[in-house]
Amino acid sequence: QPIIQNRNSLDDFDQGRQREAGHFDGPGCSYGVQRQQKEVSDISRRDGAQTMVRNYKKKTDRKPNTPRKLRKGLELLKQGYSLRVAAKEANVNYACLFRLSKKTKDCKTDSEISDDALRLSHNSRSIFTNAMEESIAQYCTDMALIGYGLTTLKVRELAYETAMINKVKVPDSWTKETIAGLDWLHGFQRRHPQLSIRTPEGCSIARAQAFNKPNVEKFFDKLAEVMQRHPGFADGSRVGNLDETSSSTVQNTRKIISPKGVKQVHKIKSAERGISVTTCCTVMAYGMVLPPVMIFPRKKFVNHMLTNCFPGTLGLANENGYMTKETFVSVLNHVIKCTNSSKENPFLLLVDNVESHLSAEALTLAKENGVTMLTFPPHCTHKMQPLDVSFFGPFKAYYDAAVNSWILSNPAIPVTIYNIAGFVKTALSRAGSVETVTAGFKKTGIYPFDRNVFKDSDFVMAQVTLQPDPSCEQLSNTEKTVSTPPSPVPESSATPSEDIPSPSKENFTVRSDRPPSTSFISPMEFKGLPKAKPKADKRKVRKKGKCRIATDTPEKEEIEAKEKETKEKKSKREENRKKREIKRLTEEVKQTRKKKTRNTRELKRKLSFRGEESDDTDGVENDLTVNTKDAHHPEKFDGSSPPQQTPQEGDYVLVLFQAKDSKYYVGKIIKDVDEAGDYEISYLRTAQKSNNMFTLPNVPDLCSVSKSDIKAILPQPCHHQGMTKRQKSYISFQFDFSTFHLG
Repeated sequence: QPIIQNRNSLDDFDQGRQREAGHFDGPGCSYGVQRQQKEVSDISRRDGAQTMVRNYKKKTDRKPNTPRKLRKGLELLKQGYSLRVAAKEANVNYACLFRLSKKTKDCKTDSEISDDALRLSHNSRSIFTNAMEESIAQYCTDMALIGYGLTTLKVRELAYETAMINKVKVPDSWTKETIAGLDWLHGFQRRHPQLSIRTPEGCSIARAQAFNKPNVEKFFDKLAEVMQRHPGFADGSRVGNLDETSSSTVQNTRKIISPKGVKQVHKIKSAERGISVTTCCTVMAYGMVLPPVMIFPRKKFVNHMLTNCFPGTLGLANENGYMTKETFVSVLNHVIKCTNSSKENPFLLLVDNVESHLSAEALTLAKENGVTMLTFPPHCTHKMQPLDVSFFGPFKAYYDAAVNSWILSNPAIPVTIYNIAGFVKTALSRAGSVETVTAGFKKTGIYPFDRNVFKDSDFVMAQVTLQPDPSCEQLSNTEKTVSTPPSPVPESSATPSEDIPSPSKENFTVRSDRPPSTSFISPMEFKGLPKAKPKADKRKVRKKGKCRIATDTPEKEEIEAKEKETKEKKSKREENRKKREIKRLTEEVKQTRKKKTRNTRELKRKLSFRGEESDDTDGVENDLTVNTKDAHHPEKFDGSSPPQQTPQEGDYVLVLFQAKDSKYYVGKIIKDVDEAGDYEISYLRTAQKSNNMFTLPNVPDLCSVSKSDIKAILPQPCHHQGMTKRQKSYISFQFDFSTFHLG
């Protein structure tokens, strides 16, 4: 018990008891702060100042004085009970009851006593009133619902900004740091348990904008139209959903058990980047899973790619392993075969709105076999496609678990694409339960049919842009105007709820006579919700996709016309590209000729300066002058038969090397016929810039060849004259090599 100097003052005595309980946290309550700090073992220090504990544990079992208990004690006092007897019967502190009786002695009826008068004194020391904090909490909720949630740092900044705008007294540390303290944030979380800190899932702007009420209503209108045409679709036995997902050789990491204090925890995987195999899944509305289709990134499919696969799996392959228009035709044939679809036994296939699913060939095949293809609205599959809603999540979790189990059983062995089929089988068997599949169709409102499965609260993210899909029908002005939902912010006169005391570390002077704010400006008023600006750019954009029955004749003809137009544009672009390439090559030839002419003139000038200019330089085409002393007319020879003369030592010959790609080589005979009847030849090397000029390599290239491989005896070579040693080493032959493939 604290030593109280003046026991006659019940107010001082009550304050001492409350300090003992740790209820006071202001600068004038140092006694309670010091007592708490002595009893707490881990006291953190920052900048030399002692930090207040956030979760104070009471040392007594005394219950707090609630307004209901205090009202009961006041009623007993009015009935004539003594102070201590009334306090004992009401289970409240008698000093607190005495102080309260003095405060309310002028109130004749119980209704005149407000709950604010019955509240503990330390609750009035809070920075914000209940109404203010409720407005901040509601603003955080509204921002999270529209996809622009606030981080803890932004919430602290919002609290400081709210306090500054409403001229609320704040701690000195708030003013110094221009942000609310961490202690206030933790107290704010305790006082509003409906708020939690979550890791959000990324959502693109296109998805947030496209998932709106008009798009969803249009999809259900199309679905109802299809079901009216084919009443057999209503029982869900002939309704399916098809989509692709990626199956990689590298699994996604999951949480593991590891020792505390370790900075980095690793998990073995096969490679830094895995190889992706496309797995195409098809599920039925009544819970059945069809055999999947796996597309491997290979030019040719081999059967051992499907080792240990799911029964009935179809294997395909292309260069990148993605779904293409050509591949989807094979996938559609697989679905038709598994569902036994025909015009007498129709089938409804729900697919996403991608180009590979809507080729003219695929639509023709579907229509001929009684398959009705209905597409989802663009960027809405995360909410409306059963596979995305309920199936792919557990499928990928089971797939990662299967890969992880295989790695544990086969250490130091990497996963390859030949193991993926077995992992898909394991994941498909576990995730493809009837409950999982049917839950996806039910949640999206496809089966059982429910066009009102999505509420208005599901479309709040689309309110930021306020730009409906241009493919949708024009709405009336009243439907176009989307007003911001009113924030249920209580007024300052509303009845405040019981506050939870939260010790604070900030030191500031509290004005006990602070009047209640009558003109509170909420965050919704001075900040508002984010709203997109109107688009001023009127450039031509690509036409957006839409929800449609793709196999209907008008839609099918539109898709065929668009595909034809795309092919024509592509052909035109290719033609223009070839023209540009020809023009570029022509310019390069002209520039090369000009350069050769300049080089020839420069060579003439140098030779003239040295007095070595020849009279026959008008026909020079390059910087090499051919010595035509031994020149003859080029010989014509096709190489089909060996030469009639016998090759001799020192002759230059043309030798054939027969292989998969036969080539001819020029060489010089350096040794006559040996015992085996072969010639030893030193081969010449072809010049890089001309196939009609040759040179002897620095290291002789010697080889023995038979007489049958010698196809021609070449004339004596012409030696070239030039400015450098390399140019002088070139020789040429008056022989037509155009019909030979020289090596």
